[in-house]
Amino acid sequence: MSNDLRRHLREKLPEYMVPSAFVTLGVLPLTPNGKVDRQALPAPQLTRSDIETSFVAPSNELETQLAEIWQELLKVEKVGVRDNFFDLGGHSFLTIKVHERLQQKLQLQFPLLTLFEHSTIAALAQFLGNQQQAQNPKRQQPEEWAGKRRAALKRQRQAQRN
Repeated sequence: MSNDLRRHLREKLPEYMVPSAFVTLGVLPLTPNGKVDRQALPAPQLTRSDIETSFVAPSNELETQLAEIWQELLKVEKVGVRDNFFDLGGHSFLTIKVHERLQQKLQLQFPLLTLFEHSTIAALAQFLGNQQQAQNPKRQQPEEWAGKRRAALKRQRQAQRN
């Protein structure tokens, strides 16, 4: 039922506004004044079955780093690369913490909006990998860079001989 409701809400709302968990109640707990007693509401329990995607483990170092950060901040045991940050309980305040941690850990500057646009580890890892490559091509492609460097040195030596 929650997956159907989530699908319906995704058609009507932006991704970040779709609730990450639903709680079914027979009646709302009320205060003596007739208002909703928020303190008496049960906390939502998010389980793997509440998430539409099946678990897919991280396949590279960047995905593993992202998963570790999400697990720590979202307080969940396992995070797969197709899991949506907001479906796991993420919200705008946590995106700020994730953003700060990623910028420190990866030494990479990117807009906060990126986390809203790429809300799965797979999508975010691909984006960040492209950013890393663009900002520091030598570090991302050492074999390719070394090959180009060797070819350049070889051309330089040949030019000196002639």
